[in-house]
Amino acid sequence: MSYKVERVNPYHPDKPKKEQIIHMFNEIAPGYDKLNGALSLGIDNYWRSDALKVLKNTLTIRYWTLLLAPVISLFWHRRS
Repeated sequence: MSYKVERVNPYHPDKPKKEQIIHMFNEIAPGYDKLNGALSLGIDNYWRSDALKVLKNTLTIRYWTLLLAPVISLFWHRRS
């Protein structure tokens, strides 16, 4: 038994693949967000907001750590 194999190219060969993927994502995202909200009965809004708060705090801590690391290092080496 022999099957004919068809080559499928989901991307338009004349356009950059990256742009096509971005366009596809932008087309799908709004519908996905609405469906996610409906299926989760709105719970997704709560965890997204909590996740953003945690991320904001984490990034703030990392920012200040990176900003102050050279100063702390200078004081630490002077004590030694």
